[in-house]
Amino acid sequence: MRRPAFTLIELLLVIAIIAILLSILLPALSAAKEAANVAYCTANLGSLAKTASMYMDDEGKRTQPWYLRTTGMTPSPSYYSEYVYGGYRHTVDNPDYPNSDTMIVPTRLRPYNKYLAPGVDGRDPIRSYICPSDKTWKTPLVGQSSNANAPPDAYCSWQVNGNSYSINWYWVNGPPWEGHPSWYRLDSMSIAGEQMLQRKIGAEAAKFAMFCESKMNAYMYDARPANGYFGVSAIQELGVGWHRKFSTYAMGFLDGHAEYRYVDTRYTGDSGFDVWPTVRY
Repeated sequence: MRRPAFTLIELLLVIAIIAILLSILLPALSAAKEAANVAYCTANLGSLAKTASMYMDDEGKRTQPWYLRTTGMTPSPSYYSEYVYGGYRHTVDNPDYPNSDTMIVPTRLRPYNKYLAPGVDGRDPIRSYICPSDKTWKTPLVGQSSNANAPPDAYCSWQVNGNSYSINWYWVNGPPWEGHPSWYRLDSMSIAGEQMLQRKIGAEAAKFAMFCESKMNAYMYDARPANGYFGVSAIQELGVGWHRKFSTYAMGFLDGHAEYRYVDTRYTGDSGFDVWPTVRY
């Protein structure tokens, strides 16, 4: 007696059904994975924002480690970044700045690490500073195009910079403020930062973005207030954030909360967030 078998048509039909099911399920699985990444990234930024408050309490004043003094370090940095408030010495040489502060400043000397990774040293990754969707390392210098719309880099920010998250120092590029020049010298940044943060209490702290995913940092480069009072940015870029949603990024705020939200990266703020030192636009 002959055993029944599948015909070629039946086999092709089964394969087609499986292909259709996969085309339906894979995007849903990918979206679920990215939603988990958003939650993880936002939790990291919330931890950083709360650490900002602990840092101010321990310092006894409203200040943040906008940069780290590297006097006497050998070699001296060729590039000062917005990453060494925390994070770790990276394992991949920065293709553009091999002597950047992220390579030179030891992990143990970065002030946030005593809260988030006490006792950690060397080049071991610290998960509190890593976004699982981190896809690019590049951050521009003053006056350069951000090139934020370039394809994903060969490395992630946490690989090259030892940190996925930028501390906010856009206010340094801001307008003259309380007698300070529009571009503060590195050695006066911490002083200006203390004066600026004294204003950021209550509702102002709740909307002042202290940290952001570095993709947003690149897109917002040279952003200006929307009313044009301080001119129009030469870099007008919108794009997709690390988490695959158009112009939507994760941010941590000075009051300790974090959000994943739409950001018009051509401008410095809207009804729900601010990155410049003053709201007198």
